[in-house]
Amino acid sequence: MTISNESQKKKNTFIPIVAGIVIFFVGYHAYATVMYSLKLADFYEVEWSFSTYGLASNGQTSFGNMINIKELEAVSPGVQGGSSKEWCPKVTPINNNHITLGNVDELGVCCWASESQWLVPYKDKGEFRHYLCGKWPHLDEVKQPISKIRFPELEKEQK
Repeated sequence: MTISNESQKKKNTFIPIVAGIVIFFVGYHAYATVMYSLKLADFYEVEWSFSTYGLASNGQTSFGNMINIKELEAVSPGVQGGSSKEWCPKVTPINNNHITLGNVDELGVCCWASESQWLVPYKDKGEFRHYLCGKWPHLDEVKQPISKIRFPELEKEQK
């Protein structure tokens, strides 16, 4: 076997591996987009159809209400730190037994958010505002009383 034949053999082995990785990557993202769209429809309590709502890119919505994640900003309980309940006294988890603390850039938030997810889907239901944070398969639904929400924009106007 000559050097060029060995080189060709390695190339023939390498191409299917790369093709498999690309197919897996594209397939996973397509599946995640469909799953996120279905979970988003469940969150908004609507029956999803492609013709009505289209596909929502994983972690971003193409339908429904969006709000700045600053509404879920964690509050430092002091120098000693504390439990997640102390960091997020107003927030209640929906699909977990505990509050998950996350970070969006440098901001600590009271849900499992993607690191650049500044806007999150929300809905008002009774006396509570519900939020859907994260990307599929790591979605985190939390709620807090509407009466307890800090509205930083209004606080600035009142000063």
